[in-house]
Amino acid sequence: MVLHTSSVGVGDPVNQQFLRAVAARHPRIKIILAHSGATTEPRQFLDFMDTGVLDDCPALFLDMSSVSATVVYVRVLERPALHSRLLFASDLPFGLITGVERWSESRGRSSSPATTTPGPTLPCRPSLPRSATA
Repeated sequence: MVLHTSSVGVGDPVNQQFLRAVAARHPRIKIILAHSGATTEPRQFLDFMDTGVLDDCPALFLDMSSVSATVVYVRVLERPALHSRLLFASDLPFGLITGVERWSESRGRSSSPATTTPGPTLPCRPSLPRSATA
């Protein structure tokens, strides 16, 4: 099951209670937290790491796509027990299609174009080299 939260994401105690309840009721279902719970600020995810939810619920997996804050990677990688529960993925082409996902040196990842400087324009469908047999 993939949970795609937004805003405070797993930083919200109500969401944490929900995760615990679902994991307890359905222990064989793997629960993937898209974007590691899609917290708006890295501090919210770091606080989540201290709640014990990940320790108590071994069926929770962390998808690392669109996680832009280095401190999140450092914190997760400091916990060897989580290494086998990390999923490396991509959120592309979503950010390219919508144009709302941007990187700012001062704010990191942002979904608000008004708060960042527009990034380079990238094609939605990158051209691939043609093979000699095509």
